[in-house]
Amino acid sequence: CRSRRRGASHRDQCHSFVAYINRCQTLLAQGLYQADVLCYYGSASPNFVYLESDITVPKGHAWDMCNSEVLLTRATARHGCIYLPDGMSYPLLHLKPDLDHMSLPVLKKIERTGFGKHLFHDWRYLDEEETRENPDFILNAPRYRGAGILVSLDNFGCGSSREHAPWALLEYGFRCIIAKSFADIFYNNCLKNGVLPVVLSSAEVDQLIAEIQANEGCRLTVDLEKQEVSSPGGALCKFEIAPFAKDCLLQGLDHIGWTLQFTGRIEQFEQAYHQNNPWVVIQQD
Repeated sequence: CRSRRRGASHRDQCHSFVAYINRCQTLLAQGLYQADVLCYYGSASPNFVYLESDITVPKGHAWDMCNSEVLLTRATARHGCIYLPDGMSYPLLHLKPDLDHMSLPVLKKIERTGFGKHLFHDWRYLDEEETRENPDFILNAPRYRGAGILVSLDNFGCGSSREHAPWALLEYGFRCIIAKSFADIFYNNCLKNGVLPVVLSSAEVDQLIAEIQANEGCRLTVDLEKQEVSSPGGALCKFEIAPFAKDCLLQGLDHIGWTLQFTGRIEQFEQAYHQNNPWVVIQQD
């Protein structure tokens, strides 16, 4: 790659592109079809053909089809992609728009585990296989290993709108993220998945970062009940959080767990509703 500055290049950023080209070349040499999207059509047997008009993936992207048997018995997930034993990999799983349900075993195949080791992948590692750590990345420094609180700057989580982002942070060990601002979707996903996002002023964040950098072993304290962040140097910062989100985090509940607290009341409602509206209930023979 040419550049106006002597010695400047995009060599380090080219690894992913070159790896993709190598993979495509290998598949072509073997006569294997290369697709970007794996379309899931349910539990039906693979004895029919879908027309291109039945699949709503963006133009220019090739696709393959699979049923529940493929996902349950053949597919594995690694590095954010779905892999099949014959070497095919797909960065995107697409559900057909008319798919009316997904079975519980298939849903359970989509797990929350295994994301922590891939957190900040392009910064933490020097190779795609994650065997060589980048010694210049801050979280690889011995003084920051095992930290449970991450302090960042503006717009943290921008571009990370899926729940995999807070899953990775939580599995890595972070229970709280302190920043000057957050991307909205990421902020709400954190609250729903057991990670506390704390918004502080620019001056407060800068003060905490300066104290952390100047004092190895500095340990911040985040008190969710009091809604306070404190430091050994005497900093005391108040933060805001929605009461419902605060209550769920204090109890260790996500939205489903919170709802299950009222199982008895839900069952009572269903019984009364069925008695008062028998015409709604489908009678089982």
